[in-house]
Amino acid sequence: MYQGFVYEWTNTINGKKYIGSHFGLDSDSYIGSGVDFRKELKQFGTNSFTRTILEYVDNYSELAEVEQKYLEKVNAKDNPFLSFLASAKISSLMIF
Repeated sequence: MYQGFVYEWTNTINGKKYIGSHFGLDSDSYIGSGVDFRKELKQFGTNSFTRTILEYVDNYSELAEVEQKYLEKVNAKDNPFLSFLASAKISSLMIF
């Protein structure tokens, strides 16, 4: 059984995307913790978002590595349309 997952939330109104990860089950009601993401949720409501599970992981030690893979896939370091939600490392982002 999986231990965590990497996910992507998409705002169906403005197209913004948020990539993050969670150590837990996809059914445990976790939404996300990014400040910008939470502001969007408050502004537009949860019904304006869809979540896609990008990948499940078998243990906690894999979680950051798998999330990093998806952040690199969207070129997070060089994409000028990204607002980083973590200060010291790339851990989740909002795509504008």
